Amino acid sequence: MAERDQKAIIQRLTEEMDKDNLDALILTSGDAVFYATGYASRDLYKNGQTGGTVAVVTKDGRTGIVVSEFARRTAEMAVDGVEIIFYPTWIYIEDYAIEGMEKEVQPDLNKTYKLALQFWPEKKEELRIGVQPSYLTPYAGQFLTDTFKEKNLVDIKQLLIEARAIKTPWEIEVLREAAHYSELTMNKVAKAIVPGMTEADVLQLFNITAFSWSPDIIDVANAHTIGENFTPSFIPPHTRINRGDISRLDGGNVIEQGPPEEIFVSPTQERTRQFLSRYLPEFTYNI
Repeated sequence: MAERDQKAIIQRLTEEMDKDNLDALILTSGDAVFYATGYASRDLYKNGQTGGTVAVVTKDGRTGIVVSEFARRTAEMAVDGVEIIFYPTWIYIEDYAIEGMEKEVQPDLNKTYKLALQFWPEKKEELRIGVQPSYLTPYAGQFLTDTFKEKNLVDIKQLLIEARAIKTPWEIEVLREAAHYSELTMNKVAKAIVPGMTEADVLQLFNITAFSWSPDIIDVANAHTIGENFTPSFIPPHTRINRGDISRLDGGNVIEQGPPEEIFVSPTQERTRQFLSRYLPEFTYNI
């Protein structure tokens, strides 16, 4: 697989920053931090700890990340060309211990943002800062407003979309590989589903199958529905599958595509015609 190209990614970000006349970005969502630095923060992805990890990209391309000392080693192994600042946590870590040291029981909720200011460009008035409002706590939002003034904080949702629209070779390969494993999983699970299984059985089978393809698979998303239950569940119910029930797996191969009036009136594939005849017997279409 192609190597992740840090320079190319930062160039994409700085080009978009230049269009919006931004001096720096403060990145606080898991995917944005990963995109800009190559570090996938467990605090953000799994723990939902908004602000536990913060990344900064300045208009001249300087990139930094603020992580807890508990996450420090993982970050150091993951990034290349990214500066790291780490802060102490309440967890005792012997490797970082100093005799007589004391730790905060309740850390400063804005600590990561204060440390992130160390990556800032030269001090000047009216810096324009790109932020992710949906991924800021009220405390962080107030701190940034007090520091930079509300008029200088810019929502970068669209900027990130534009920056990521053109993929690097590494991103393309990751997407293709994920799609390949998804199709393998969908096809294998679809053939293994039989009456009597439950939604929980299908979910378990899907997870086991998906993780079996590669040790690089770290998470599996599921949104499957069975029979009359057309809403996916986070905790799958033990509703049994009856003969004739439709099992909807989230994904799979495309058999027929086009606007509804074409698919339902003049389907081109025999499998589509058989499906419509079985499940929509009252629906008349042309053959």
